[in-house]
Amino acid sequence: MKTVLVSSREEKIRKISAIIHKLYCFTSAEIDEYIARVKDFPDDGLDKMIALLEQGKKQQDELLARRVGEDKNYLYDLGKFLNKTAVKIKNKWEESESKKAEDLLYDI
Repeated sequence: MKTVLVSSREEKIRKISAIIHKLYCFTSAEIDEYIARVKDFPDDGLDKMIALLEQGKKQQDELLARRVGEDKNYLYDLGKFLNKTAVKIKNKWEESESKKAEDLLYDI
């Protein structure tokens, strides 16, 4: 993947957001936190972040290609794992929010 220099600050932040959303190693909460922090980076920091994320995406893609070569069901199994994890996280969040609502109603 070739690094493309992006001109404006907003474009750099959009590019960082787009790349980080394609990486499988971050939760949505982590992505939101990183994007909020990245807005305070100096311009050269944004360029370095883009280069780092592009390298990470390249390594992720290479790993997936290698794993698929070794195990044809890898992507299916990975998708299943990610879906199960997402459901667990959603259920935990819903349970937490339900508990908060119950506590609030009890206080009233």
